[in-house]
Amino acid sequence: MYACLHAEGNPALLVECARYFSPRIEETSPDTVLVDVRGLGSLVGEPKEIAQAIANRAGIPVDIAISLDLDAAMLAARALRGITVIAPGREAAVLAPLPLNLLSGSPETAELLDAWGIRTLGELAALPPLGVAARLGNEGTH
Repeated sequence: MYACLHAEGNPALLVECARYFSPRIEETSPDTVLVDVRGLGSLVGEPKEIAQAIANRAGIPVDIAISLDLDAAMLAARALRGITVIAPGREAAVLAPLPLNLLSGSPETAELLDAWGIRTLGELAALPPLGVAARLGNEGTH
């Protein structure tokens, strides 16, 4: 299980907060830190309680998402305010309405998807994988 912390303006505080809970962290950008929170359940409680403990420790407004999937946690923390706990198997439903600009990619691909009318992660996920790969190459399959 992974927790992602997202807050602008104080990357050192995010890292310090994350390290309090786990030695296994990754600073994915200056405003986002990924934390492996496996094993905290027996110490802190359920995922919602873990997220609340992290938020309390941070001491600043921080967006936190917890998920079994690290990519889902990162995308949700960057897009959804407050605390988000994604239940196993609900990742697609939670991420579907989020905007495509959360994904890294070239401006050319973003323009092409916009021209196709694709603006959310769910709309992109609904496209046939082979067609995406044929039209967008490696970037599309990623």
